[in-house]
Amino acid sequence: MKFAKYLQHLRHPESLDIQSAPNVDLALNINPLQRRRFLGRLAAGAGTLALGLGGFPAVAQSVASSSKPHFYGICGHYDYPPDYAGLVQNFQSVGATMFRVDTGGFDPTHLQMVGRFSTYLPAIDPSIRVFCCITTDFLGTDENSAYNIAFTNGQTVAQTLGPTGITDFECGNEMTADTRVFRNPGAPGNLMSDYIAGNDWNRMRGTMRGLIDGIKSVNPAFRCGINFTIAQIAASDMLWNGVSPDGSTGHPTVRWDITTWHNYQVYGDLFNISLDGYTTTLNVIDYISKAYGKPIMITEWQGTPQTTDAQKAAHCTSFMTEYYNARDQYNIESIIMYQLLGPADFGLLANPQETAAFAAFTSSHPA
Repeated sequence: MKFAKYLQHLRHPESLDIQSAPNVDLALNINPLQRRRFLGRLAAGAGTLALGLGGFPAVAQSVASSSKPHFYGICGHYDYPPDYAGLVQNFQSVGATMFRVDTGGFDPTHLQMVGRFSTYLPAIDPSIRVFCCITTDFLGTDENSAYNIAFTNGQTVAQTLGPTGITDFECGNEMTADTRVFRNPGAPGNLMSDYIAGNDWNRMRGTMRGLIDGIKSVNPAFRCGINFTIAQIAASDMLWNGVSPDGSTGHPTVRWDITTWHNYQVYGDLFNISLDGYTTTLNVIDYISKAYGKPIMITEWQGTPQTTDAQKAAHCTSFMTEYYNARDQYNIESIIMYQLLGPADFGLLANPQETAAFAAFTSSHPA
């Protein structure tokens, strides 16, 4: 959501004529250099680009289940109006069954608001499930204090929301995209040199570890995810393997149960994302499936904010088709669009053609 907020303030780059493009995917994805120019609006500069990390041991790919009852999802926020029947009607009208809700930190009132969604929505429609995204800054003053504070907060979140039916938690939101640890916002993120070693990285890692361990201290069966964006395989590899951006090893590892990723159209296609603006590409989905062997969720995705409703609809159909076809091969559990409400740049319901495209796809492609 952090990158989504950045994108809300971007003006359409003059070098990229999206409005007149007959195919928005051609305009945005096939030409990686133009994508890089767009992303350059997010950053003051770009780092050196090349292939990502190597040498880390891969684990066996997990076996996928063909039944994915919560494959189609939509993001929302803890402060959405408490019109539970209206939300259920919206979800039913487009065929979505997963509702990803952020916590807005650790305020007990916010957690109670999230808990009401996970209590009342399934009570009206048992097919709907709520997925919790714990939003937080880096905690503490060093890794140890970050871990301890996050552990306590994770326990509180799980103790509050577990009884309401929530079993899956994202521990942080785009933390590896924070400029305190990510050198060049908008860069692919596949290089160790894209990241900044130091106390902020350590605090981030301690926060992630503490949240995971705190949640699992309440119920070991609860699942935890860490989300990444663009092609941030260097960040995911370093955290998974206990490596720091300065190349040092032997640090605490961050091990999650679900690999979660964000993909906005301007970033490029995760199945064939450009790493150098020209010809070097990577299938991120294949990489993370093999590297970590965990189920995958795309927990934020959406078209480009400046495009028309018709172009968003075209991207919606293309995106959903690609992930639907790959869901069993890569054990993709859910694709969760950002977001249900809000203005037309990101709000699904504010775009009638995109809404219709989403609904048409779910009705014709049961997961």
